[in-house]
Amino acid sequence: MLGAGVYVLVGEIARVSGGAIWLPLLTALVLACLTAGSYAELATKYPKAGGSAHYVTRAIGPAAGTFVGFCMLAAGVVSVGALAKGFASDYLAALVTLPTVAVVVVFLLVLAALNMRGIKESLGANVIATAIELSGLLLVIGLGGWVLARGGGDPARLTRIGTAEQGAIGAVLGGAVLAYYSFVGFETSVNLAEEVRDPRRTYPRALFGALLTAGAVYVLTGEVASLAATLVLLLLVVFTAVNVAVLILRREPGEADHFRVPVAVPWLGLASCLFLFTRIDAQVWLRGAILLGLGVVLGIVNAVRTRSAAGPETAAPTRV
Repeated sequence: MLGAGVYVLVGEIARVSGGAIWLPLLTALVLACLTAGSYAELATKYPKAGGSAHYVTRAIGPAAGTFVGFCMLAAGVVSVGALAKGFASDYLAALVTLPTVAVVVVFLLVLAALNMRGIKESLGANVIATAIELSGLLLVIGLGGWVLARGGGDPARLTRIGTAEQGAIGAVLGGAVLAYYSFVGFETSVNLAEEVRDPRRTYPRALFGALLTAGAVYVLTGEVASLAATLVLLLLVVFTAVNVAVLILRREPGEADHFRVPVAVPWLGLASCLFLFTRIDAQVWLRGAILLGLGVVLGIVNAVRTRSAAGPETAAPTRV
């Protein structure tokens, strides 16, 4: 979660929403926390590595679970594509001149090799990368404070909501859709539920702690934006399914000590996802429809295969 929103999207959020970029960031944080509550309940009730796909399969069936799993896979590809593009075209290009496509390919191959090596190595590299990007963000915060203290900034811009193209409400909501990208990542943390001790106690603390930390850092500050919007669309589909799943799976008792949110939270999380759907541009829907359609096809195929593997149902005995 930490880093992407500032390093590659903060300028785009400002272009959409105006100088008060803290407002769409806070809006996105609140909306993300609603769905995070559903994940906290499900991850402590069913601490399985399948995460979102496992919950939806258990609640709705294999077709829906396959569809959600594919959306998660597609979202991961889009996410790493957005960040690799930002790294190659915005940051590395400031130091050396290299073909963007070649840099992206090499960058992704290195990441793939690291993940194939093992979970211990990939987590270790993640800790190092997080420390580096957090240091960069703290440096930006410190320099920003120094500039303001010298009178070189314009704090009044932080109160300007809206742009020449959009009014205040439309600008904040438009910026919130992009800012939502800054907080995604919590949905993949459930895949590590089987790797930690006592997930029923530790996972909710880690989840909400990470969200609030990222929010605090973000507030104290076009192709990539399109990829980010597509990612948000895919994950909103996943989050909608997970919020529905937590409501359905409440019929199962589970362990007595698992984390449980008030029933209003998943309903509000579901409503927030449905609302954000209405704020996504038509062009993003067109791009996302291809991936979503493929996910539907795979879901149907997997459901048919599952039914075939189960064999024909036992015929009912004939009454005499």
